[in-house]
Amino acid sequence: MNSLYNIRVNLKLIILLLAVIVFIGKLLPMVANFDVNPKSISLSHKEADEFLYSTFSSNSSSGEIDSNRTGTIEIALVVCGDKERARKALPLIKSAIIYSHSLLNIHLFTDSEPRKELQNIYSNFSEKITNRVKFVYHDTWFPSDGHTFWEKLYGKCATQRLFFPSLLKNLTSVMYFDTDTIIVSKLEKIWNKFADFNEREIFAGAVDCGVKKCMYATTRPWRLVPHIWEHGVNSGMLLMRLDRMREFDFEAKIMKTAINPKFSWRIHGDEDIINALFHNKTEIVHRLDCTYNYFPNVYCVNRTECDISNGIKVIHGVGSQFENFPQQFYSLLSQSLINIDINRNGNLVLDELLEGLVYKQLYNDPCYFTKLFIFQEQAEEE
Repeated sequence: MNSLYNIRVNLKLIILLLAVIVFIGKLLPMVANFDVNPKSISLSHKEADEFLYSTFSSNSSSGEIDSNRTGTIEIALVVCGDKERARKALPLIKSAIIYSHSLLNIHLFTDSEPRKELQNIYSNFSEKITNRVKFVYHDTWFPSDGHTFWEKLYGKCATQRLFFPSLLKNLTSVMYFDTDTIIVSKLEKIWNKFADFNEREIFAGAVDCGVKKCMYATTRPWRLVPHIWEHGVNSGMLLMRLDRMREFDFEAKIMKTAINPKFSWRIHGDEDIINALFHNKTEIVHRLDCTYNYFPNVYCVNRTECDISNGIKVIHGVGSQFENFPQQFYSLLSQSLINIDINRNGNLVLDELLEGLVYKQLYNDPCYFTKLFIFQEQAEEE
């Protein structure tokens, strides 16, 4: 009996050992190929930030970082091309720094030339700024299937924002801005718009305007894709609930929409794809008003198109307005932000910006009246 019992025990041990060997055999290739974040290269991290991030990540079952809990604002920009692209992004970057007091992560999707310039810019920031603001660099990435299509559509890397749900896989929320935007309201107030989402909404954007200069108010209906709301959503500024977008399978649906024969021949850019996908799903898109994506070339002339009585939040110089009209109000503001030293008290920087503009001969500029509706709150808190 003891002999039979020993044989049974030995058989069980052998079976268990074989199971362990098989399991290890399957696990090893996975470990060998595992990369924590193959698409992201992070620089300028402070040890305290890394500890904070690892703590929240380890306490989350999904590994996602909820910035509302950490008190950190996450914004993302795409800066591709040459060094000049980094310079053009400076007004946005500086306005975000000046006009916030929270911890701020600026996620920069770049290629090599603008990254070098951005690193140089960051190195000239004061310790006070670098203790609060972090540049997080990411390599650009597009699906291997149709890589050239995605990389070149509309402008180099313009579609990168469509892949943020997987590229920023550890974040729950991020604010995206085109590099030709300027933040002119407290960044915290814009970030807090996430709290207005209902339980279904996955991203927010501002409605495009209703005059002919805007994208979906055109006399060429044969080119138009179906669009969200009456005039479409503009993708120059987006609040993205990345966790919900992942659940929605956003990227797969975006790619499917891009090749849909009903839309593909009419698609001019990523904004078209977003509008085509969500034109009949508006219940999951949160609508922001025009002050979150203020077009100077349109709204300054057509004042009734956008009510700014409660202040402007984001200026959008679409169509290279800041470069093409150098003597106009917002072009001068953009240039001033490029040149100004922000390593000082935030309110002093703002005073210098606005006082400098006051003495310009801008009274015939239709946008000059909006000066009263920007930078209405205090800047960086000391």
